[in-house]
Amino acid sequence: MNILALAVNQSAQEQGIGTALIGWLEAAGKSRKIRIIRLNSGANRQNAHAFYRHLGFEEVKTQKKFVLVSD
Repeated sequence: MNILALAVNQSAQEQGIGTALIGWLEAAGKSRKIRIIRLNSGANRQNAHAFYRHLGFEEVKTQKKFVLVSD
């Protein structure tokens, strides 16, 4: 399972919403025999990274994205 974006509004954080979302996704994955959840998170989202680690996620890769815009 690949989670491309996960965010909880700052005013609603620390109420268990993010934990519940990940729990639901994990259960949905298990019911479909999906054993791995991959989650992408921007490099500057340090608080989110700590949250994901707290839930048992392990950082496996640092990645940069590059774009070229031409007229």
